[in-house]
Amino acid sequence: MRRQCKCIMCPVGCEIEIVLDDSGNVVEVIGGLCERGRNFAKETAGQNMQIVTTTIKLAKPVGEVRVVPVKTLTPVPVSQMKEVVSYLKTLVVQPPVKVGDVIADNIGGKYIIVVATRSVGTS
Repeated sequence: MRRQCKCIMCPVGCEIEIVLDDSGNVVEVIGGLCERGRNFAKETAGQNMQIVTTTIKLAKPVGEVRVVPVKTLTPVPVSQMKEVVSYLKTLVVQPPVKVGDVIADNIGGKYIIVVATRSVGTS
């Protein structure tokens, strides 16, 4: 069986073909410009997965900034995205926040880590 996927590990968005055996194991990965993309294809094996990006409220505004942008470190199955976003909507973060600060981890008992993608309230 062959499946197509689009790599989401970088902005290039390579088209990758995954060849699976009858048991669903990856036999071959065709395409992709880098090893990171080929590994992504092997791990997802055609599942629909995406990086989740959203914003989280700050406990107090920093100037006119009221939210901090965040993203998941790894792609999340689309079937779990609603759960992740719903949970993140309940969070409030105290400034200052630096790029890369872990905002949430182990969401829903799964090893999903969310980090800040912008510094807010730092000098």
